[in-house]
Amino acid sequence: LLLLLLLLLLLLLLLLHVHVQVMTVIPFESDDEAVAIANDCPFGLGSSVFSGSKRRARGIASRLEAGMSSVNDFNATYMCQGLPFGGVKQSGFGRFGGVEGLRALCVPKAVAEDAWPFMKTTIPPLWQHPVGPAAAPFAVALTTMFYGPSIGTKLAGLVGVLKAMTEVGVSSSSSSSSANAKSKAC
Repeated sequence: LLLLLLLLLLLLLLLLHVHVQVMTVIPFESDDEAVAIANDCPFGLGSSVFSGSKRRARGIASRLEAGMSSVNDFNATYMCQGLPFGGVKQSGFGRFGGVEGLRALCVPKAVAEDAWPFMKTTIPPLWQHPVGPAAAPFAVALTTMFYGPSIGTKLAGLVGVLKAMTEVGVSSSSSSSSANAKSKAC
């Protein structure tokens, strides 16, 4: 009965995210098995790897799914306040401490404006509301034109852009009165 209680306690410790120092001892046959056992957990705040060989310990630590790992030490990552502190999996997202912690407190924002007063950026008519069936082919063709891997692909993208624009020109002239009616209804 005592052995069963100890096994249940061990299982509970492995499944719960505890905020105290706990050391579980589980036998393993190889380093790969030890890493698999350690990573088979929904949490990953910190870890410590102890070995007579620092090289072996570093190799194991690099494979552990944890936000922090100490080699032949305990809690060294927490004591070094310049290092980022945080976990992976269900142990959290983000870091505090270190440069990464400062970046987590920032909200980056991109602001763009037209650089030349004679050039204005406007939304292409194909993407203006209501969006028509040529909008998606136009987007694909435009992306292909700018980011195609070769000149031939870029030219094919340009042809696609021109084709999408001419299709809209034909369909928009025949349905301009219905589009005006739709925009007035909104």
